[in-house]
Amino acid sequence: MKKTKTLLLIVTLAITLPNIALASGGVSEFTEPLEKFADLLGGPWIKVIGILGFIISGAGLVFARENLEDYVQKTLKVILALSVVLAASSLVSNFFGFSGATIL
Repeated sequence: MKKTKTLLLIVTLAITLPNIALASGGVSEFTEPLEKFADLLGGPWIKVIGILGFIISGAGLVFARENLEDYVQKTLKVILALSVVLAASSLVSNFFGFSGATIL
C-alpha cells in the first residue's frame, strides 16, 4: 500500500511540475536525424527508385518467366509491389495536384 501511494505521489508531481520531470521540450539530437530520413523518403529520389524498380522487375518477370526459379519470381513480385508503393505517393500528387484525403 505504501508503494502505491509513493508511486501515485511521484506521478502526480511529474504531471503537475514538468520541470522536475525534465520535460521541458523535444530532444533535438533524436528528432533531427529522423526528420532528415523522412525528407529523404519523401524526396524526388523515391520516384526514380520506384520507377526503375518497376521497370526492371516487370521486365524480368515478362521476359524470363520460364527460366526463373520459384523463389526468384516471388522476389521479383515483392520488388514490383514495393516499387509501386514507393512511387505511389509522388505519382498521385503529380497527377491529381493534391496529396491527402479529400472530403466531398
